[in-house]
Amino acid sequence: MSFLLSSKRELQTQISQMTLREKVGQMNQVIVSHENIENLIAGGDVGSVIIINEEDIARSVKQKELCESHSEIPLLVSTDVIHGYHTIFPIPLACSSTWNPALIKAVAEFSACESSADSTDWIFAPMVDVSRDLRWGRIAESSGEDTYLNSVFSEAWVEGIQKVGTAACVKHFAGYGAAEGGRDYNSAQISERALREVYLPPFKAALDAGCKTIMMAFQDLNGIPASIHPLLYKILREEWGFEGVIISDYNAILELVDHGVAENLKEAAYLAIQAGIDVDMMSNAYSDHLVDLVNEGRVEEGLIDASVERILKLKQDILIEKVSPSKKEGEKLALQSALESCVLLKNEQNSLPLGNQIESIALIGELAEDAATLLGTWSFLGQAEKTESIRKALEISFYTTAILYESGENLEETLAVASTCEKVVLIIGEEATMSGEAHSRSEPNIPQQQMKLLKALHEGGKEVIAVVLSGRPLILTEAEPYCKAILLAWHGGTLAGRAIAEILKGDFNPSGRLTCSFPRSVGQVPLNYNHRNTGRPVLGQGITQFSEAYKSNYIDQTNEALYPFGFGLTYSTVEYSDLQLSKTHLEKSEHLFIEVSLENKSDRACSEIVQLYIRDLVAQTARPVKELKAFEKVSLEAGEKRCVSLTLSMTDLAYYNWSNEPQVDSGDFNIWVGPSSKASLQSSFAIV
Repeated sequence: MSFLLSSKRELQTQISQMTLREKVGQMNQVIVSHENIENLIAGGDVGSVIIINEEDIARSVKQKELCESHSEIPLLVSTDVIHGYHTIFPIPLACSSTWNPALIKAVAEFSACESSADSTDWIFAPMVDVSRDLRWGRIAESSGEDTYLNSVFSEAWVEGIQKVGTAACVKHFAGYGAAEGGRDYNSAQISERALREVYLPPFKAALDAGCKTIMMAFQDLNGIPASIHPLLYKILREEWGFEGVIISDYNAILELVDHGVAENLKEAAYLAIQAGIDVDMMSNAYSDHLVDLVNEGRVEEGLIDASVERILKLKQDILIEKVSPSKKEGEKLALQSALESCVLLKNEQNSLPLGNQIESIALIGELAEDAATLLGTWSFLGQAEKTESIRKALEISFYTTAILYESGENLEETLAVASTCEKVVLIIGEEATMSGEAHSRSEPNIPQQQMKLLKALHEGGKEVIAVVLSGRPLILTEAEPYCKAILLAWHGGTLAGRAIAEILKGDFNPSGRLTCSFPRSVGQVPLNYNHRNTGRPVLGQGITQFSEAYKSNYIDQTNEALYPFGFGLTYSTVEYSDLQLSKTHLEKSEHLFIEVSLENKSDRACSEIVQLYIRDLVAQTARPVKELKAFEKVSLEAGEKRCVSLTLSMTDLAYYNWSNEPQVDSGDFNIWVGPSSKASLQSSFAIV
């Protein structure tokens, strides 16, 4: 019988007939260009390979054929398809700013389709690490600071990736986004309650969506490397019942030696297999030492058999006929996701949109020519040479307008050009190489050379429209006063230039909302909207005269973000009113239904993201001042009025008690609905 048609019993029979070396080979993963790779594959010593560059693609196809000629067990090809393959979409942090899970599911599906058309079977995404420190470079790969929003997008990414037959791999389990000081790979100190409340739900959402594999984190978590942390495996295997494949991160088993918990690679292999890692990515720990560990009686062969069965089951599940992607559909998705991810942060006196009547635009900044920066981190298979720069896109869009481009290198020449133009558009922010893995920044500000240019333009009397490119939230406090308008375009992918041009011109009404708070300074970090109140809150009732001087605040700065979570402007004005609850007193078996009225008070159609927040006023553990629990992205025609309905279940109202078990209390709750975490339209209800 064919391997692909084997039953569970037949798989187990096949495993019993394999040599120990052949079994261990299935647990070994290396890069396509690994030394002596073809001989390793022919000898059955490799179960999966990783594509890391363009040259690897054709070679991986041949490696699959080589494996097929020597074994009935196929070779898996894996790739980091973080936000696109050849077609690059906005970075995941930007994708989350769309607040549009259906769109992101389509993005994930197309990315998987495009990569699998080459040779990819296994995609190392999504990354669902809740991230609250903008210094951390890998915040670019996350969906931001909120657990609920990360969970929603986790489900969307997984369902999209696996719809076309590839396997998703949710990562990094767990707590990687809490690296101390925002330094990549650094230790994370997280209580079990915080793990369960903040960091684990997005992983559970991925597994509930059917995610077939999970990648362990490789930082230490409370002193134990996450890759072998017993609590994580207890939760994953025993509590959640996950039966899929667990893989280490790149070189993570070897790094147990650097962590100081293993004396050498052999001991690291022992710890990893005992913990439950099925696949060793790139450490050669299993291939070098597992056979000896079994022969020495230190590792039971049954552990190996269980891992191999999971790996073979994965291969059965995903090795199906793949679907070819549509280039036209990819371009459509790339443009739509880039458009919806842009966030309008400031727009004094309706400086934007520019419209069709502008006679001349001074386009300034080196980043306006840098197509590679638009692609962002993790775009190693993207094609910068085929990507429109912002300059090119503006020249096409404003075809009746003179676009005068200046790199800004010569300040006098730049100011002279700006003085002759009706409008000034300045492109500022980060190059692609300034964010991503191993690219932490202690001061994630606008580079000083760009600030010098911005200030000079302002002092020259020009009103500056700033377009910000970045892979993370940036400290915009210094830049903000010098800008008439600020459009946050992130690193928006293959068609980011066109999206920016359409928004500046007014062909698209921006709708993006922040999924990370933008601090005023690094000193506020970590900063998130859903903090706890403390016993001496900054705001609140009942503050005594004594405690007035000892509130939980800074003496040199407000606690408030420059731009809060959920914030974003449009070219329209939407009014919220008439917040209605189905009940003000609920039994624990009931749902709460919420309605709010919206009215587009402008003459321009728009999309509005209606956000619902709650606060549990009294609980066994201190609760956040606000928690996002539902949202809806709705379209409104000019002048349109409509009612939007949202729902809360008892699960939405649960929290973890002293015993780290979910609990719903009787008592009072506040509820807010509005356009951001600063929503002011408020009501209340009680659970009886």
